[in-house]
Amino acid sequence: MFSENLKKLRTDKGLSQEQLSEIIDVSRQSISKYESGVTEPSFDKLIAIAKYFDVSIDFLLLSKSNNNSAPIKSDRIAISSHFESLEAFDSVASYYAFTISKIIGSNSNGPQAVVWGIYDSGLFGDKKKMLAYYRSYEDAKKEIFSINAAMQQGQTNYDLQYFVNVKTKGLNYIIDDSIK
Repeated sequence: MFSENLKKLRTDKGLSQEQLSEIIDVSRQSISKYESGVTEPSFDKLIAIAKYFDVSIDFLLLSKSNNNSAPIKSDRIAISSHFESLEAFDSVASYYAFTISKIIGSNSNGPQAVVWGIYDSGLFGDKKKMLAYYRSYEDAKKEIFSINAAMQQGQTNYDLQYFVNVKTKGLNYIIDDSIK
């Protein structure tokens, strides 16, 4: 099913195998092998394909293509964390709820809020991961509103839009506008 779904997504978007190969950084021959079912992509390439076509990995691997399907409200959404200290493997996860924490004692040049993604709950409460810093509490609220809207539209992947990069200066965090 993956091979059929990939080919349908690619052709529906009007892409050649060469164009798709450049987008996900593989050879054209790899795309041909994926589409013919000879081989399957690595996890990181599978994630790149899902993000590019804005579909879930479940859809890529399991679904039969259906031209008449409407977006289904998603109860989880995959988001990449923007904390450099996290390992690449840990930076993408699937979340079902989000919270904001105000940063107390932050200086005027520092971020004022952090958005957390909740990915599981257990005996001792919710399991959360910090996703990104925000210049203001309002920016963090705007981000969560956008994430929820994407979930309502059935999107399974979301790229954070309103975050700021930070760097440390002594014990303080300051917004680093030089990184985009």
